[in-house]
Formats: sequence, C-alpha cells, structure tokens
Amino acid sequence: MLLTRLVSVLPFRRDDTWLRVVLNDEISLDGYFVAVLGDAYIGLKELGVDRSTNMLWAGLMGVLPKYRRRGIGMAMQARAIAWARTRGFPTLSSSTGAVNRAMQHIFTRLGYLRLPVWHQLQKDIQ
Repeated sequence: MLLTRLVSVLPFRRDDTWLRVVLNDEISLDGYFVAVLGDAYIGLKELGVDRSTNMLWAGLMGVLPKYRRRGIGMAMQARAIAWARTRGFPTLSSSTGAVNRAMQHIFTRLGYLRLPVWHQLQKDIQ
C-alpha cells in the first residue's frame, strides 16, 4: 500500500543540532514521524509525553501543500495511533484550530471525541 510506505521514522539523535532548537524534552524522538516520497520530506507528525501524567499528546502535524488531500495526513495520524497503542498508552490527546476543517475531518474519521474542555478568549484592550 502506497501510504504505508510513505510514512517512516527517521533515526534522530537527541544531540542532533536542529533537534535542540525544534524539540523539547516532552517530544518523544521515536514518536516523530516524517512522510517521505522519494528523496523529499513531505510531512511530519510528532508525539509528546507529559512526564508527570504519562499522558500522550499529538503535537505538530503538517503536509506540504502540494501533497495535501492524498491521505498522507490520515496515514501519519493512523501510524501515530498504532505507535501509541503498541507502547501501552490508553489515550492520545490532540487539538486543532476551529477553522482547520481538514484536521477535524481526520480526527472524526479516526474516532476522536470532541472534548469541550475550554474556550480560547481574547479582549482587545487598546
């Protein structure tokens, strides 16, 4: 299946220079997935662990614009769920912007439940 081959885990090391800038201690390096097509990196998905609760959360996910709407995001999210399941995490939490319909569609298709926990509010004070 094409999408299964597109998603792979790259062997990162904590001492890689760019990782010190991009990642923090909550990101699990073996839960950092990169979608690869030929020699091109076309998408990424990261998972983080709250060390105090051992809760898994889904961090950044993105696919380059010209590769969107091909199932790559769905494949990466499904791979993240499988990764979490094999490591014994009971839940995987995530969030997305209210206008990000594509990501909401992926979450819905994969059986995520909406949790109306809090609302983001803003007041202009100038």
